[in-house]
Amino acid sequence: LHLREKDADTLGMINNLINMGGAAYYAGWLDRSSEFYYRALRMADKIGDNNFKAQILSNMSNIHTRQGNQGKAIEYLEQALGLRRLQGDRKGESEVLLNLGIAWYESGDLDRAESAYRLSLEIKENLRDDLTGITRLYNNLGLIAKERGNDSLAIYNYRKAIDYAQNNNNQQILAT
Repeated sequence: LHLREKDADTLGMINNLINMGGAAYYAGWLDRSSEFYYRALRMADKIGDNNFKAQILSNMSNIHTRQGNQGKAIEYLEQALGLRRLQGDRKGESEVLLNLGIAWYESGDLDRAESAYRLSLEIKENLRDDLTGITRLYNNLGLIAKERGNDSLAIYNYRKAIDYAQNNNNQQILAT
């Protein structure tokens, strides 16, 4: 980072700060991670880089999710979703929708969670480049159906998840 600062390499600094934020996050240093991400976000905002902004906002939402602050996590994810849509980044949009679904599910809003999951699933099935994501989405839709007491829909979604996991040889998903 110091070398990038000397060279006034803004994109390089943003990348370094994102990486440092990620390392701090995985080390459990959430406050330090936030500092790195906020700094990167200010820089990305200053140069108008919406791709970096969306990525950083998504990362910041992870911190708030981990801290149990679903409202703030959702706020950041909604901002990231708007940026991904503005860019026409369908793959990025589907990832943000998946994460929004998780945040809404964890906050108890099953209707919004299901809606986000279904939108993400539609995009992922059209793109056909994230079979693991499709598997997770069917599994998550199964969780919602089960929680609502709709066992037949839950079983349908779980079977779809199993089919995708088997076709993708995803042992981790099969184990869950």
